[in-house]
Amino acid sequence: MTMQNFFDALRARIYGDEEKKWVLGTGIEAIEEKLWNSREGPPPFDQQKLPLRSSLGIVTYLFKSKRML
Repeated sequence: MTMQNFFDALRARIYGDEEKKWVLGTGIEAIEEKLWNSREGPPPFDQQKLPLRSSLGIVTYLFKSKRML
């Protein structure tokens, strides 16, 4: 795994968690209304600022996943 791939995987994991929170908060039935021709625009996702402890947890998860492949 190159450094670029590593940071891409870390970023994808962080924003994937934010997307899950948005879906759960919006509700499965309302997702289509929110995304398809919505006047509200795309859902807002703030740039994440992770504490070191959270980052290390994600890094550990990524390395364990890589070993399983």
